[in-house]
Amino acid sequence: MAEAQAIGVTKGGRNSKIHAVVDEECRPWVFVLTPGNTADCTVAETCASLIPGIAGLVADKGYDTEAFRAWLKQYPIKTVIPGRSNRKKRIRYDRQPYKGRNVVERCVVVPRNGVASPPATTSSHGTTSPPYAS
Repeated sequence: MAEAQAIGVTKGGRNSKIHAVVDEECRPWVFVLTPGNTADCTVAETCASLIPGIAGLVADKGYDTEAFRAWLKQYPIKTVIPGRSNRKKRIRYDRQPYKGRNVVERCVVVPRNGVASPPATTSSHGTTSPPYAS
């Protein structure tokens, strides 16, 4: 029952994970919900395959596996994924695009109190509009 509802048991209790793919403008393209005890790398191919014509991918160390890197080599996808600290062979990656990976966190912001209430933004014309919501 809990697995079907994407609830897993972790050190902190029952938990879920949101795996998201967003563009550089913080617009969501893919959301995949998994139990909290699911490794990030197990849903990497699923997330990337849901976007047709994907040209580039920036991901964190949780997505660094030989299987995912081999899958990515089949497609013309420019990737920026740093290697895990326990790798025997260091992985070189471009640090500049990697710094921008926080767009995912900005897209899926849930404050600690559980109430998402981001401030409205003002455009150059003086009208207010909410930021992209998750």
